[in-house]
Amino acid sequence: MPICGPLRDVISVPILMPLKTCTMYEKTTIKRPCAWFLRCLASVFLLGVTLTACVSQPFRSPNAQEVDWQKQFLSAAQEGKTAEAIEALMELAERHPDALAALGRQLDTARTVVLTVLSAEPAAKYRAMTALFDRHWLLPNRFQPADLWMELLPMEIEKGNIRRAAEVAARIQEPPDILLIRVDKRFDPLVRAYPRQFDLTAATDRFLAFLSDLCRKFPRTLAHRISLVYTLLDAGRFEEAIATADEVLALSPDLQTAILNYDDADAWFNWLLDYRASALEALGIWHDAEKYRKRAAELPEEGRPNVSNAINLAGLYSRLGRSREALAALGDMASPGEGLSRYGRMQVDLILLQTALTEGDESRAKEVLERMRQSQAASLRTFEEALLVANQMDEAAMLLIRRLGDPKTRTSALLDVQAYLPGGVSPYDRMLDERWAQLRTRQDVIAAVEKVGRIESVPRPRR
Repeated sequence: MPICGPLRDVISVPILMPLKTCTMYEKTTIKRPCAWFLRCLASVFLLGVTLTACVSQPFRSPNAQEVDWQKQFLSAAQEGKTAEAIEALMELAERHPDALAALGRQLDTARTVVLTVLSAEPAAKYRAMTALFDRHWLLPNRFQPADLWMELLPMEIEKGNIRRAAEVAARIQEPPDILLIRVDKRFDPLVRAYPRQFDLTAATDRFLAFLSDLCRKFPRTLAHRISLVYTLLDAGRFEEAIATADEVLALSPDLQTAILNYDDADAWFNWLLDYRASALEALGIWHDAEKYRKRAAELPEEGRPNVSNAINLAGLYSRLGRSREALAALGDMASPGEGLSRYGRMQVDLILLQTALTEGDESRAKEVLERMRQSQAASLRTFEEALLVANQMDEAAMLLIRRLGDPKTRTSALLDVQAYLPGGVSPYDRMLDERWAQLRTRQDVIAAVEKVGRIESVPRPRR
């Protein structure tokens, strides 16, 4: 699969994009770019939020007292004084709600609010999240801060506030979060009380409608259209994903034209090409998928040589058994000493493992797998896939059981173990689907899952 990830895994919480599309950060559960404003925060918080869009909603300038409290919050948060930051945030919530709302309109300050609240001790975290919820606090472009609401939800359930929990859940937009609520036992009292609220297909349709509305309201924001493409891709609606991407490409066939039509084309046009390639790959249209991945990899990434899309191109070649081309696409990144992020290095090593196994080089495969084993903390999900690729089923089961037993990694583990529709048509993808099926039917894995959740048949592909 391509490579990306949401913030939940990045900061030990979850998002979207499940997507595996960014090389530097892991989507937490959801691998999702859209969802993943705050999940994908490492690269973008919810792939639909852009700096240019932050000024889309007019608001009055805060007065001097409000500015002082904003500064006090931001200063304390920057210095790691979480308790002081929370108190300043509560002052804003209780006395200066407009100034609190203003913190959500800017990408940097919204991120600071979310990360500060998530890092607070439980009682303070609950107070802050409740205050933000009651003030209808939003991220830029009216995205919901799903990472906060997913933390608040089990707290309300534990307190027996099921109706209140239903109100919180109503603000959770992204399908991967809805799936998690269905399969995590912590949320069972809520799902039993309001089963219709957690229909995955209906949630997907609602989120697609929300994104489509954003595209209409912000015609110069490319990120929203990419979020729409990704969500269609994530739902297995590959033809629709291609058609949506093509609506953009019809008027903006290249980066130079896109820059004239979109304020954020520099940051996102390569991902439009990459996600279109993912949809083509899922349909087995290999030649066109390769063409679009090459085009994406040739574009700069944040003004620098493109690492993420180059890795995705190499991943396509490795999944098709074209080892030499995979290594050529990686270039210097194939050397262990090259300066990648720890997460990026895990993605490259997964490709090197695939190429070694394709070529029958057991010694090199063993060496790469051991290197990944030593670095597994950078991405347990990637190491899990590596173990499956290497057919190390006992170790893969032990790792999955460990992830299920740890509250910090349980979210992504529960989502990984679900029974998805086939995720691709290459021999590699079929092999991976088969080994996941073997893994989730082992008695030790079944017992570990039953302690914390359940396995459902999910009407969407694994991403």
